[in-house]
Amino acid sequence: MPAVSGGAPTGPEVFRCRNLLIWAIGFSVVLVVGMIIGWFALDAHIRAQFNWFQVATLIIIAGVLIGFMMGLGMSIVVADKDGLRIRNAISTRRLSWAEVGRIEYRHGDPWAYVTLAGTEDDPVRRQMIGIQSTDGQRAHESVRRLRELQAYWSPQA
Repeated sequence: MPAVSGGAPTGPEVFRCRNLLIWAIGFSVVLVVGMIIGWFALDAHIRAQFNWFQVATLIIIAGVLIGFMMGLGMSIVVADKDGLRIRNAISTRRLSWAEVGRIEYRHGDPWAYVTLAGTEDDPVRRQMIGIQSTDGQRAHESVRRLRELQAYWSPQA
């Protein structure tokens, strides 16, 4: 097996975008605080005109927005001896190392990609939202580490 500069893997390694998670938490807090302040800023006679269904609808809409933001913020990439597990918002995809062709992160890409093996003529790329350009150098180091783990665990090695 090839040498791994970050050390030999002892278990699963998790990669996530810190900045996206911070923004998701921040916007969620702002949304909740804004809704509470907005509700109590209304006159009592205006608040009384809302029925329970309307209030519930507003709370459900806020919950969906918060759920979507947190889903994006909690996107991760997990690498272990069996392959990659990529959770992007609400979907999770599992790829064995044999299915992983290249791990790409080109200049200008918003996040890293994995190109599936055997699709060189018509590349099939999967997003890895857990590694985003907003993390700057940390994203480049994550991609470098993923490539090392691929070389270490890949059956072609």
